[in-house]
Amino acid sequence: MKDIQLALYALGSVRPDVVLLDWTVTPPMTTQEFVERYSGLFPVLVLTRHAVLMDTVYTLRAGAADFIRQPCFMPEIVARVERAQTASPVRQRISQGRISLDVGSGIAKIGEHSLHLNGREARILAALLCCPDHPVSRDSLMRTAGINRAKPTIIESYIKQLRKKHAYLRRALRTRYGRGYAYCPEAEA
Repeated sequence: MKDIQLALYALGSVRPDVVLLDWTVTPPMTTQEFVERYSGLFPVLVLTRHAVLMDTVYTLRAGAADFIRQPCFMPEIVARVERAQTASPVRQRISQGRISLDVGSGIAKIGEHSLHLNGREARILAALLCCPDHPVSRDSLMRTAGINRAKPTIIESYIKQLRKKHAYLRRALRTRYGRGYAYCPEAEA
């Protein structure tokens, strides 16, 4: 339980290259739910001592990059993490509420409307969609968008561009002063 709570907290400020989690079925979110929600942005590897075969099958089908059974040695874990980082790209489709986003093509659908986003806009929106109601820091959004040399205020420009693309995004993309930006699905009403 602690492992997923820490991961959820960290996602507000860090966009990791890979996540390694212990298997859990307790709130706030099971490992399988975490994999289903976040494996589209980064590889998620699951480490376990207790899971049965069907847990492994369901978690891999949900999008886990790997399922590592303990006991195992650190060199094996490191090799699997390295493989997950260099393996084929993670899933590129994310759906949350009324929004469906194909990160690779930059096409977002809100209801019947299609929006064409550039690569950075798509990655920023994807990061926000994966953490509904949780603020994501400007620094984390900059890393996600691949922005290395710019002032952090550049993220404000991208958020402004996204808000101009559709009335729903104007309502759903919220500024959390001092903490970053959040996608708030309650704006659907």
